Amino acid sequence: MEEVKNEIIMSENSIATDFENSNKNMYSTIKNDGTIEAKKKIYNALNNTSETLSDHVGEVINLRDFIAHKAIYENEETGEVTEDTRCILIGDDGTSYSTISKGITSAIQQIFGIFGTPDLWSQPLPIKIIEKKSRKGYKYLTIEVVE
Repeated sequence: MEEVKNEIIMSENSIATDFENSNKNMYSTIKNDGTIEAKKKIYNALNNTSETLSDHVGEVINLRDFIAHKAIYENEETGEVTEDTRCILIGDDGTSYSTISKGITSAIQQIFGIFGTPDLWSQPLPIKIIEKKSRKGYKYLTIEVVE
């Protein structure tokens, strides 16, 4: 009879490390001045998103703040578990819009490269959410800066 061995595979990161580094997996332009009010604002923007960005294609959002963090999700079609960047756009009216979209991630990176980050703007930046089609026919979201 063949002996069956169970192997335990240890992660290079301990659970303590996961929690100690939790603030390194997030980017926020909301000013964190150390007050409990600022921290609540960031936490609530992360966990109580008002809207799904894809429901607002064609609409203009006056972008005031932005948060990005790593999110683990299951692909509904394949069942594959993937880690990706979740973006939260926050309008000047306080409405927050979330998406996991490489197109939006790329557009925000370009906006920050050209216009700087929202914490440096004197006023919100009006952006329009648009849907495009790739050469292979896949739909994706991106951003147009409007006048």
